[in-house]
Amino acid sequence: PWEVSWGLRDIDEAIGTGVGGRLVVVGARPSNGKTTWLFSWLNSLMPTMYDAPLRILCFWTERSRELSYLTWAAMRAGIGLDAVVKGQWGHLPEGAEATILADVRRLEYLDDLDSLAWIRFAELERPTVAALVEAIETRKPNVLIFDYLQRIKADGRQSKFDAIGEAATVLQQLAVKHKALVVVGSQLKRRGDG
Repeated sequence: PWEVSWGLRDIDEAIGTGVGGRLVVVGARPSNGKTTWLFSWLNSLMPTMYDAPLRILCFWTERSRELSYLTWAAMRAGIGLDAVVKGQWGHLPEGAEATILADVRRLEYLDDLDSLAWIRFAELERPTVAALVEAIETRKPNVLIFDYLQRIKADGRQSKFDAIGEAATVLQQLAVKHKALVVVGSQLKRRGDG
């Protein structure tokens, strides 16, 4: 059995390390760094890959695949994300553009290894529950990161809230079925939803 740290000792002690078969929800109010923390945690898994290779599937629902690469590469390099995303390379340290773009190419290469890839950034920015299930059944990840549960797309006549509820249930079932660690970001509203 494998386990991974959350990258913060206090969290590991409070809820235990990440193991297969668990659904973990990271909840916070808007703009409090849920996605940033998930990218950072993903980066902390890199050294782990040499000890126990894990297959990781990521859904970054508020950014394209290309923007996800740029975001992760900038964070890995410790370089200001806003300037990178806007392509304002002149505002960054010398060599930053070359460093980040080289890392993006490396990430694209890893992502394009297909069945051999240990990490994949899904191309579905707003998947339905069915598309999410299909991606998981096809890729069989050990770790699934879904950054924003409220971005699940309703299917047919389903309401937004029904889709979110179904996704939470299905993700828990898939975590158990595939012995995968499923980590989901969820936005907590500033006011009640009525």
